[in-house]
Amino acid sequence: MRSAMVWVNALAAVSCAVAVSTEAAPPRRQPERQQERQQQAFTRPEDLLRWINGYRTNPSPEKLPDLVKAASAIGIFRDMETAGVYVGFMAGVIEGNPKRAETLIAKMFPIPPEDQVAIVRAIAHSNHPEWRELLAKFSERMPARSVLIDRFASGKLPRLDAMALDTGAAPLDMLWG
Repeated sequence: MRSAMVWVNALAAVSCAVAVSTEAAPPRRQPERQQERQQQAFTRPEDLLRWINGYRTNPSPEKLPDLVKAASAIGIFRDMETAGVYVGFMAGVIEGNPKRAETLIAKMFPIPPEDQVAIVRAIAHSNHPEWRELLAKFSERMPARSVLIDRFASGKLPRLDAMALDTGAAPLDMLWG
């Protein structure tokens, strides 16, 4: 009987210790879990396209920076001829969220200089009412893209709404994005 009481007391002590240790450890914050899941979700081009295709039924512009970083990591922006859908989608989200555009763009950084072309083009093609100001604001973060930024801002490069659709696949891909 005495050994049974010892076991009950030991079990109670262990239970209390487990309860205290779980209370002492801070719970993981929900945004961290969501960010981890989102980063895991964007591992292949198919994952990015699946999210883009579902955006209209479940818009979540706050995930755009994760998509941009994942596309950069996967290497999608290395060939701008095939990245039109992504650039067009980025432009559409920027245009559709004018009050949040600056915050969304800021969260896209850091990104390698060779991939910053996608951000410049997305801003320029977005039809955001202050697209020139956005380009100027983020030009400091993209010094390697200053010539491209200047060419868009000065009108030397056409924006999407002024491009001829028969110039190749890029304008159509951006419109589909």
